[in-house]
Amino acid sequence: MNARRPIIKLAIYVMAWNLHAMSYSTNFPVAENPISQGNRWFNGSLDGLDWCNVQTSVSYAWGVGPCTVAYADPTAILKGNWRPDQTVQATARIRATDASYGQEIELRLRTTVSPHNIRGYEVEFGVSHAYLEIVRWNGPLADFTYLGHKCNFPAVCERVQGFTIRNGDVAKAVISGKTISVYVNGILRARAVDGTYAAGNPGIGYNYGCDGTYADFGWQSFSASDERSGNSAAGGKRKTAVPGH
Repeated sequence: MNARRPIIKLAIYVMAWNLHAMSYSTNFPVAENPISQGNRWFNGSLDGLDWCNVQTSVSYAWGVGPCTVAYADPTAILKGNWRPDQTVQATARIRATDASYGQEIELRLRTTVSPHNIRGYEVEFGVSHAYLEIVRWNGPLADFTYLGHKCNFPAVCERVQGFTIRNGDVAKAVISGKTISVYVNGILRARAVDGTYAAGNPGIGYNYGCDGTYADFGWQSFSASDERSGNSAAGGKRKTAVPGH
């Protein structure tokens, strides 16, 4: 009798830190609903109650639909004690668009999640419609504030109209002091100034109400850091976790 060895898929992700910096990176190597990666993430429904969760397939993260409640955006925020100056970067994965929905992918900065309350900053990239906007979430569901004024791409402002993120684009959001700067493929595309929140954590999100289309748009190759340089913690203690599946 031949004994067959089971095939074990390992989900490997890295969190690094030292006395001065914290960083996290993942390529979303396994499917999870909601995203957990060893209890590293807060989720909109699981922890915030009034919003929707984020899930993963192998290599990308996307919203849990249908998420029909207005402004209950699927949300996932990293846990841990993050310093206020943060950099979040992710690569857009867009398989198809449908203009009958408000398809959108989001990066989050200085965000906190608790029951019936999500506060922080959101950078929203239009997928099925053309815009790039910086928004402040004020806590309760549907309570948010657009920061600044509108302008037309390629001008740089808080609410850029006419910009559409594409498959494979690398988006980066940086908050330093009161200034939020947004880059796509290394080019500055939006900027806002707001001093409401001095603390919180990085994360990702998606627009509400996209029904069964969520798998068509999402993020891959996500990273976050609270170093001023936006790079991984150099020379710090490194921990690699392998959750069971």
